[in-house]
Amino acid sequence: MITKKIRFFFLVNSALLCSLAVASETAEEHVPSVFDLKWAAVNFIILFSFLIYKLRAPIAKAFKERKEHIEALFNHAAEKHKDAEMKLEIYEGKLNLLDEQNKKVMDDAKTDITKFEQESHEERARMVERINRDAKDKIAIEQQQIMRLLSDELMAAVVAKTKSKIDQSKELKGSLGASLLKKAK
Repeated sequence: MITKKIRFFFLVNSALLCSLAVASETAEEHVPSVFDLKWAAVNFIILFSFLIYKLRAPIAKAFKERKEHIEALFNHAAEKHKDAEMKLEIYEGKLNLLDEQNKKVMDDAKTDITKFEQESHEERARMVERINRDAKDKIAIEQQQIMRLLSDELMAAVVAKTKSKIDQSKELKGSLGASLLKKAK
């Protein structure tokens, strides 16, 4: 490999030296012509060929690396895009579930409120009925107590008045005593 490089180097140098030698011979009587450019063209072709030969592999390698890098970026971007779409679908699904759950919770709350209102209305009705019944019972008991108290007072007043009449009248005392003795026998 090293010998090929050295041979190529000597070949390129000898070609350049030849072109310089030919150019210096024709420099005395010079009439401009297109053919004056032939050695410059040969030198350019040799130099360009040498540059292509030497730089072809590194340039191809650089382009290949760049191509691989760009393909890797596109693949990475495609993966990220797929991940983003999956996450978007997941979040949209969660949002839809959240909306459904929100609606369900609101419906349950409305149902519970309606049920609570109905139960409280029924409870109030039962309370009012019980209070009315208790009030009627209490009034009836108080009426009975008042009637008993009045009848006891009336009885006491009648007995007291009768006693006082009996005590005032001696006739009644005697007849009452005799009738009581008769009954006791």
